[in-house]
Amino acid sequence: MNSDADPVDRAISRFRDETRSRRRRIFGSLALLALSLVAGIVGLIYKSMGMHGGLAWLLLSVSGVLCAALVVSKAGRSEVKITAEIGDVRPLGALLERLDLSFGAERRVVASLLIALLQRIRESDADCFGRAQRVRLNEALGLPEFARDADLLIAILAAYERVGDEDSLLLIEALAALPGEPGAERRVRDAARFYRKGLRERVERLRTGAELLRASSASESGEMLLRAANESSQTPESELLRISANSNVSDL
Repeated sequence: MNSDADPVDRAISRFRDETRSRRRRIFGSLALLALSLVAGIVGLIYKSMGMHGGLAWLLLSVSGVLCAALVVSKAGRSEVKITAEIGDVRPLGALLERLDLSFGAERRVVASLLIALLQRIRESDADCFGRAQRVRLNEALGLPEFARDADLLIAILAAYERVGDEDSLLLIEALAALPGEPGAERRVRDAARFYRKGLRERVERLRTGAELLRASSASESGEMLLRAANESSQTPESELLRISANSNVSDL
């Protein structure tokens, strides 16, 4: 079993709790806004009729609006906060596996966590992308579900700008060449066109680095062969003296 499954399970559970809490806060803020609106209307009626208390109602209305805004601001982006608590991008593989096995609400939860994790990818995280993970991400780009996975596809494109390779560049080029139907498909196409420049530059750097490494290896191999040849062609001084002595004896 994947060693990252437990952190992923905890993250999914925490995300569900945070989502429910955020939903309650949003509903509460909406109710507070409704009461504030009523208070504002009452205040305006009082003011228009010259009755006392109108200003108090208006102040109550403004206070309610401010409190509602504060409640909504505390909701935050729970998926970003939770993935930040995971600490690194190693659970990526476990999240991808869980995505394939999830449906409905759970899949949306896993996709949200995966998107937040992909958004945290840096170029230094390239070594954390194993072959299996790249294959799974490439499959998502190669057979895209635009309507369902548009946000996830865009997150993959953004991550590949920093950790992609030649295979992912081919997929991004294909997405960038789509005519782009209005809606989700066009969003993904535009993202592919935006991120492919950075990935092209990365792939070019990788190619240049590989060529320099091959040239350096070939140079070192040539130097080793030349040194070995030189060493084998050099006759030790003692051997030369022995050969010279043998030659003098034969002349006699």
